[in-house]
Amino acid sequence: MRLEVVHVLCVCSLIAARAFGLVDTTSGILCGDESGGVISFKGIPFAQPPIGPLRWKPPVPFAPPSPNAHNNIFNATTLGPACISQFPFANAELDKKLFNTPAVPPEEAEDCLFLNVWEPALGLKNSGRKLPVIVWFFGGGLAFGTASLPMYGASLAKNQGIVFVSFNYRTNVFGFFFPGSARRSSLDW
Repeated sequence: MRLEVVHVLCVCSLIAARAFGLVDTTSGILCGDESGGVISFKGIPFAQPPIGPLRWKPPVPFAPPSPNAHNNIFNATTLGPACISQFPFANAELDKKLFNTPAVPPEEAEDCLFLNVWEPALGLKNSGRKLPVIVWFFGGGLAFGTASLPMYGASLAKNQGIVFVSFNYRTNVFGFFFPGSARRSSLDW
């Protein structure tokens, strides 16, 4: 009986997932979100969490949790946490004034190496049309900043017809104590 319930729940979750964007990658299947004419995939890990013995090391490429990556469905519908900053939430009020968005600062964590992808929901998979890709490196003087804010990505993807990629990288001493850079690792996908 338990196995049947688990099976029914799995089938229901797969049916629900089909309502969202699904993309098959070498690291598993990403389940994104389609909203407002945009398909988004948020909070995708591009490196192993830089915690514990990896804290002061260069980023280690992400590996799926199981050897058979195509059995994994990763929920890519929420932004990952921001990396720990020197000036946490320093620009939240400025962001609110400039972009007319709520000044809700994102969560901060050491496990923060995530990327986000937005694309217009134009049925491109069937058209064979390719779109330009913009990869955005946030500013902040390597001391603060994040790609984990909802104001980036969706409007550019929809209004400009592009694929917009943003990602977090370790800032402050967490990213630049070691001369390697997470920004380079985020482009290896």
